[in-house]
Amino acid sequence: MKFFLKYFLVFLLFLQLANANSLPANATYIPAPKPLSFLEGLNYCLDLNARILSIDELRWLYEHSTLNALFKQTIYWSGSFEELQSAYAIHFKTGLIFIDFQSNKHFVMCVKTS
Repeated sequence: MKFFLKYFLVFLLFLQLANANSLPANATYIPAPKPLSFLEGLNYCLDLNARILSIDELRWLYEHSTLNALFKQTIYWSGSFEELQSAYAIHFKTGLIFIDFQSNKHFVMCVKTS
């Protein structure tokens, strides 16, 4: 059951990201209070009726936005994943984007639209 739930949640995330082409003006950003694994971060955001920002959204925030002041920690998971065991993350001090194992713990920024 746990195996099915994990991949079902990843599928739901994929559907959310497919419809997330830009950052909405009415978005609320909710940071996780502590580092989480990718799946824990996904569950945290889903519990808030929110989603994890995609790697393109995080890159845009790093490069262009005054909203990057929200990112008080160094490394954040994105909602974009490469394989079933790895996902993209961004280092918010350097802008470096990398792929990491989903079991590693990083911070998560959830976005919720009304």
